[in-house]
Amino acid sequence: MEKRLDSLLPLIEKLFQLSGSPGLSLGVLHNGTTVFNGNFGRIRASAAAAPTDDTLYNVASITKLMTVGVVVNLISEGLLEWDVPIRHYLPEFGERLDDVGQKATITDLLANRTGLSAQNTFWGVMNEDIFQNRTEIPRVACHLPAYGEFRKTFVYSSWGYGLVTSAIERVTGKPFSACVEKYVFGPLGMKRSTTNIPKVDNVVYKHWVDTEGVAHEFPWSESRGWSDDTGFGGTAGARSSTKELLAATFTGYSGSMVLDPRSQSAIVILVNSLPLFDIADFLGQLLLGTLLGEEVKTDYVQLAESIIGTNKRLYDFYKFELDKKRSDKKTTFPLKKYEGEYWNEGGMICYSVKAQGDAQLLVTIKGSMLSTYKLELWGGDLFCFVPDRLWEVSHSMFPFSSTKSRLFQFNCNDQGVLSFTWHHDPTTGSKPETFIRKTAVHPKL
Repeated sequence: MEKRLDSLLPLIEKLFQLSGSPGLSLGVLHNGTTVFNGNFGRIRASAAAAPTDDTLYNVASITKLMTVGVVVNLISEGLLEWDVPIRHYLPEFGERLDDVGQKATITDLLANRTGLSAQNTFWGVMNEDIFQNRTEIPRVACHLPAYGEFRKTFVYSSWGYGLVTSAIERVTGKPFSACVEKYVFGPLGMKRSTTNIPKVDNVVYKHWVDTEGVAHEFPWSESRGWSDDTGFGGTAGARSSTKELLAATFTGYSGSMVLDPRSQSAIVILVNSLPLFDIADFLGQLLLGTLLGEEVKTDYVQLAESIIGTNKRLYDFYKFELDKKRSDKKTTFPLKKYEGEYWNEGGMICYSVKAQGDAQLLVTIKGSMLSTYKLELWGGDLFCFVPDRLWEVSHSMFPFSSTKSRLFQFNCNDQGVLSFTWHHDPTTGSKPETFIRKTAVHPKL
């Protein structure tokens, strides 16, 4: 087994170089024993230190499994129940009168089967911005749309786990991080792992990778993350290492994990960037096939190069499609007339619009200065958030969106600008939302 895995090292190294990621760690567990591990590159692009088995990575959605572990323990203590509506623990969520608000249980939320919208633009888009206060999550979630039939529609949404995190903190009177330490990290001996900003050494920096494969550090790597104060700690706040994850058999979004019960095997791959292709998934499949004795038939290098090329061309496609909607038509009013605060129907979310020059608007979510859309005049009262992969990934935006999410249609009458309509929700079946321009509004929070 060890020899077969060792023979993959040249291919792993080649794929790592193609990915552009500055650092990567992996480990393989077989029959309860670590049979293969490897650490590649650097903890941060600007320093020579290499990662080790103990290096802490941001493992994002692995936290969801930890959240489930906390819930199981609280149920055994009688503080939570699987099938009691979440509004029992969060009464303010009961203001929502549909099935989600009245019937959704912890089981429903953990299984992502409520249909509750992903609504990513409401918890932050740029620069790891989480602008919601942790106490506001249940009330904001009251106003999120739900799609499909309740309990029969899967929508991957961070809001469900945000609600469960709120319930955990409400019934225990403790921050989520303290609960994870008590029920997960402590019992499993995960002494370095944390769901807050790490206070130990040997921690990776987060990076973005440009189209030439060069990694750049995010300057806020040591100060921002989905910690307790965001309210989304139970969604994606964990940092851990291959050593501690293999011991605990967890997995994470910023990497990959594969479990094979028949051979009692586990594979963990962690990276410290959003690479040019999903190297963690590639290596997970490669290592699993080797564990199962399969012959490597896929040309992983060729496949990686093809995906890199496709991803580079994606932004050209966005620009091509958006240019079809562009015109020379002038705006109804001078840009200064478009300035103001624009609120969603529930009065929960507000965007501030400011004119910049003669052809640009800046749209910033109220409560934060970290997420601002620079819109270009696209013809008439249509404005566009122009595709620019370099700018977007350097501001921690996920580099795959859609053309519809980039268009802002301002709606006017003879008296002035009334609103703008924006299809910001990525959830399948979602519809554009209109934000009403108001001179004064009293939000519900």
